[in-house]
Amino acid sequence: MNILKGFITIPELANNLAGQTAIFGELSQYSRTFSRSQQQYVDTGLHPSIELEAFTSITDTGAAYTPSVGVRAHVLAVAAWIYDQHLAASIPSNTNKATFINTLGTTFPTMTGISINAIVNGNPLSHRMPDYVDWTYDDGGAVVRIKIWFSDASFRTQYDDYEILVVPPVSTINDLNNPTATVALLLVLKTASVVIDEIAVLAGTNPYTTLRTQTVTWNDPVVSGATLPTGWTLIIYGAAGNDADAIKNAIREYISTHSALPNWSTLYPTLYADNEFTIIPMWGDVAVAPTTLDPTLYASAIRVGKLITVAAAMIPGTYAQSVVISSYLNAQLYIASAFFRSLQFMVVGNPNNVGATYNFDMLYPDYMDVPTTSADFARMSNNTQLFVVKLNAALDAARTLTSISSIPVGFTRSIRNNRVFLSFDFGGFTYLVLAAVSYSE
Repeated sequence: MNILKGFITIPELANNLAGQTAIFGELSQYSRTFSRSQQQYVDTGLHPSIELEAFTSITDTGAAYTPSVGVRAHVLAVAAWIYDQHLAASIPSNTNKATFINTLGTTFPTMTGISINAIVNGNPLSHRMPDYVDWTYDDGGAVVRIKIWFSDASFRTQYDDYEILVVPPVSTINDLNNPTATVALLLVLKTASVVIDEIAVLAGTNPYTTLRTQTVTWNDPVVSGATLPTGWTLIIYGAAGNDADAIKNAIREYISTHSALPNWSTLYPTLYADNEFTIIPMWGDVAVAPTTLDPTLYASAIRVGKLITVAAAMIPGTYAQSVVISSYLNAQLYIASAFFRSLQFMVVGNPNNVGATYNFDMLYPDYMDVPTTSADFARMSNNTQLFVVKLNAALDAARTLTSISSIPVGFTRSIRNNRVFLSFDFGGFTYLVLAAVSYSE
């Protein structure tokens, strides 16, 4: 099966005000960064008002695919018909989405398996369009899965493809298989100006969606306990690529294609193991609801009976693949309180963590929920103090984080089991903080 994903541009609908993007038919500059290999297709004779901008054109094995003339003509004809329905205010509201899908299938019998996420109101409301249309098409025996968007607001949240280019911390990554003193000297040579030049070469003239550096702890291949922080720079095309798991995989893939060394799991144990903790704030336990002036305050008392049930449902599904999850949670699940809005949270380590570090108390035995302004805050170790500051910032951000919202500097977004997590790295572990939008009981 071939795969084609793109956006329908309609110049007549464009909003030319600075910083503004039309509801339909116009791509924002941000969305245009989602791919380095866009193709534009038009038919000025039959459908002069629309253009197909293809962002993904691949086979199911990932090879490049060029849509045939027949496929391009078919997509443009479908898009033109939808635009005509938009102009005539003939597209029904989302409650009648099924009717529109049936009409579309009747008009174009070659479309099969049609799906639409939602029909979006326009301005005026009656001038609607689908956020996207997804279907399959038989191109002379070659099946093509087609997905085209009409709404930029939807495209920027729903387009799930991405590409990540990697700038390593040293020029030749095999040199990382050296003693600490040697590697430390090599890391110094990779100055900011060198990294900037390498970014410019890799990105070329293609604007990227996100640029970030991921710090990964390097371990001496011989001397146990000798470590160094190493910065891997990621050039990311596509919002979906700014994900902790995607970044981790990109670094591993870069290593596998640029080195044949067998001991990378020794050099970077956290990169090749699930070294993480999941934090589940009890977003549903509200003590005092917000007012116009005052924020939400959360309950300090939590019913014990629901904790394991909620935890089992909210943690990443992979945790249950190597353990009996109910027994594991009984032994390793911790409930703690944060100074942030009196919020309670549960925390548990991944069963596959390096060194069998599963429970919160092993890392932060002196953890307390005191404010940074209190004299008692200094009674915690410096490491715990730094963690508390990072945790409270994460809880504040996770309260409003969604799958499409901006991400604060120093954090990433992870999607696990269709749930949104805010993630951050600290002390060799990744912490996944469940966003309030994904919490349920």
